[in-house]
Amino acid sequence: MNRLLLSLVFSFTACCLYAQADTVQANKWVLQAKKCLKANKIDSVQYYHTSALRVFKEKNLLAPWLKSYSSLAYVWDGDLNQPFKAIEVVETSLREKWREPVDASEWESLAFSNLAAGHFYRVKLSDLFTAKTYYEKAVDIFTTNLHEEGDRLAYYLYHNLANIYTRYGDYERAISLLRRSLEYKRRHPKANVIDHGDLALALNVTGKYQEALEVIRQGLAIEGIKAKAKISILQNEADVYFKLGQPEKAFATLERIPALIAEMVQEGGGVNEKNCWMQYHNSKAELYAALGNMGLAETNYHQAIAIGGDKRGADRRREIGKMYGSLGAIKARQNKHREALAYFHQSLQSVVPNFDTSDIFQLPDAKNFIPENTILEALEGKAQAFRALGMLERALECYELIPVVETKLRATYAYESSSLLALSESRHRFDEAVTIAWQLYERSQGNRVYADRAFRLTEQARGMLLLQSLAQAQAKYQLPAEVRQRENDLNNKIAWYTHEIAAEREAAANPAPDEPVDPNRLPRLEKEQYDLKQANETFKAELRQRFPEYAALSDEIHFLESSEVAGLLRTGQAMLDYYLTETDVFIFALDAKGGFSWRKTTIPPGFRDRILAFVQYLQQGEEENKAAALQFRVTASDLYELLLAPELKQLTGAVGSLMIVPDDALVFVPFEVLLRRPATEGNWRDLPWLLTDYNTGYAYSATLLQMQQTISRKHRERQESTRFVFGGFAPSYSASGVYNLTSTTALVNSAKTLLGGKTWSGAKASEEKFKKVAPDCRLLLLAMHGLADAENPELSRLLFGDPGPDSIANDNVLYASELQIMQLQADLAVLSACHSGFGKLQKGEGVYSLARAFAQAGVPATVMSLWLLHENTASPLVQSFLQYLQAGKSKDEALRLAKLDFLKSDENFDMAHPFFWAGVTTSGDMCGLVLEKPGGYWWWWLGLGLLGLGIGWVFVRRRRRS
Repeated sequence: MNRLLLSLVFSFTACCLYAQADTVQANKWVLQAKKCLKANKIDSVQYYHTSALRVFKEKNLLAPWLKSYSSLAYVWDGDLNQPFKAIEVVETSLREKWREPVDASEWESLAFSNLAAGHFYRVKLSDLFTAKTYYEKAVDIFTTNLHEEGDRLAYYLYHNLANIYTRYGDYERAISLLRRSLEYKRRHPKANVIDHGDLALALNVTGKYQEALEVIRQGLAIEGIKAKAKISILQNEADVYFKLGQPEKAFATLERIPALIAEMVQEGGGVNEKNCWMQYHNSKAELYAALGNMGLAETNYHQAIAIGGDKRGADRRREIGKMYGSLGAIKARQNKHREALAYFHQSLQSVVPNFDTSDIFQLPDAKNFIPENTILEALEGKAQAFRALGMLERALECYELIPVVETKLRATYAYESSSLLALSESRHRFDEAVTIAWQLYERSQGNRVYADRAFRLTEQARGMLLLQSLAQAQAKYQLPAEVRQRENDLNNKIAWYTHEIAAEREAAANPAPDEPVDPNRLPRLEKEQYDLKQANETFKAELRQRFPEYAALSDEIHFLESSEVAGLLRTGQAMLDYYLTETDVFIFALDAKGGFSWRKTTIPPGFRDRILAFVQYLQQGEEENKAAALQFRVTASDLYELLLAPELKQLTGAVGSLMIVPDDALVFVPFEVLLRRPATEGNWRDLPWLLTDYNTGYAYSATLLQMQQTISRKHRERQESTRFVFGGFAPSYSASGVYNLTSTTALVNSAKTLLGGKTWSGAKASEEKFKKVAPDCRLLLLAMHGLADAENPELSRLLFGDPGPDSIANDNVLYASELQIMQLQADLAVLSACHSGFGKLQKGEGVYSLARAFAQAGVPATVMSLWLLHENTASPLVQSFLQYLQAGKSKDEALRLAKLDFLKSDENFDMAHPFFWAGVTTSGDMCGLVLEKPGGYWWWWLGLGLLGLGIGWVFVRRRRRS
């Protein structure tokens, strides 16, 4: 027995030693393959590597199998300078691995393989988008599978990915990631993972100067910090000081860098001395240029470029492209526009692939654009140089290319705040482009080609995020149900975090005395939300690979041409499309018969202030303030003359309906209250309102209107699947302390009598019930309290009764962030709720309101209130509107007739002031709805019953005869 046991032990040990010997030999083969590769003995490389791979796979050793590919890839890249081959080697390993990792060592190896691919794309090919994809995969592994443990991975991932986010302009995501690296450093004090300079840069760019200085202070205080890290921190400290108006401190900070570069060289560690000198001279140049010393600025820029080397094929070509752009800006300031043009051309050559022409008047092909903001800046610089040289056509062509780059950049953002910041910053470029188009239009004596180009630009300038959201929502129907459910779950979680973070920030800004704020909760929430958004980005990338038709549908947005607008309009309807710059209003007028005009008018002094006072007067309803009332009437008449009168005189045919596309301050103006002639006297209901003669609806843009009409058509095709024609919600507020509504239940019940369907009142009208049944309703009526939050629009909310003790998902408070991710099938949402159309005006995107959240949820038309909705107004207006709607009227006509009925009624004489009725407006697709009356088919059943009786009587008589 003992001999048998010894024999088994001996055999097992021998097998283990044999297996270990095989593994050791395989590792030796990998080293031999690397040695042969450095000697360019490719056949031997293949032999040794294949032999090693065979052993690793036979032993089921995934980690060394992956590492062998990465180690060879770094030789291909570093020793042989063949980055494409290096990428091919790494991607082969990622593609051909025979199974998923099962332990930490294998997951770490997979993360490093993705990291290697990202490194090659970023450093050697300057393909930041693909690099970002690989880095994010590595971060996902690091977070999900390695539980954020591993100093080497943390060192490479945090810094490199944050750097890409910063270069894309996605600063919020960069800040979030770098703050996580600070947290990692707190947990692992010996780890070298945080680049305080990068975090300071992101904070600096977003205007958080004091916070940036605090981060800089923390970074410089780290014991044993390397010289390279100090250099990065000091460069950003200098920039912060300059932006704070302290140039002396900025220069003093920069002058500490040369000594640190020498110290860095002594420290070694594979540092790049050239990069540091290049950045030093670049920082000095920026300071000199900002202070107006152009000679020294140019000298330092040229020194930096000379250090950086040739722009083509260099790993620093983006930085060099930036500096060429800065030189172009200097020449433009000196009115040397041809020299400026040449520098901007060199900037484009540095960063646009395959753009090699020496002709400075040529522009790159948009097909070669990558998501890189240097391209955007160079195109804008070239446009301004062309304009200064009198080459307006070329300038316009430059501006028309810029939205292509912006779209690519926006696709890389995970945070909507980054997209909104980019949209706001891009608005001035659209303003310049439209102004140039107008100059060409005038110069060509009204050539419509230029008006068409301007119209397309204005379409690209507004409502882009909502448009993309709707396009993606429609594309979801191409996906399997389980995939849509997974995406919905992720979106729900992100929406919850969005709300909690906004609420936590509001609590920190306005702390309650009896509710202390937990300082650790906000960073924890931000980190957890970041993880979710990273998971969502990974998920979306998988969707694009698995379902290419989904990617095509969600990405390819066709912006409407002016000639296509007539197809959106019904007979007798016209569109008035407004675009405001700082100095001018551009007005496009289009009708259903193809009529078209374009006009520019100068904005009068104090225009926006007058608009603000006009809207505030309406919101407050101070009828007894005679002076304010008189000023309101004068403004109402002036606005009509400025914005409408010329167009209404020129439109062809009989126009009785207007689709208004407002912009800037006009988004809060209900055009129905504009006066068609001066009327400083007379009672309110007899004034010559625009309402008297025109149906009026509103749209975010023509392209968005077309998409909403498409959604309406698809909803009609799916009507058989909806359970309720109508769904009404009228909660009560008996114990909440909120002003109770007394007529809402009667309102929704009368609507049910009119339309059929189902209503929920009191406690039954809960948030949980709404989320459950709303997707099954074709028409929604919400008679309840609404609250707008102009500072944090994601906190705008509908109150479904008393707040409940449940989680945020079902606490009877429906936030805009929750609402906008719902998938509703309704053709129309009637929001009999205060401030449902009011919110934060985001330049370039429109008003963030509850009504917008319904639009994002897929509802193509909404009736909303721009201000406080008086309870005595809501019921008669809504009931009358629904009656006209059922009678076959379009939504805008139904609302106009309801308002006229309200004004003409003697019962409402004391409520004729526009405060009571003008705030209720309708937006989106104005088509009529097919709404059968309850029991509308009773006569069919009666007829069938009588027919059945007749047949039975004939049958009985025949039986009797027989």
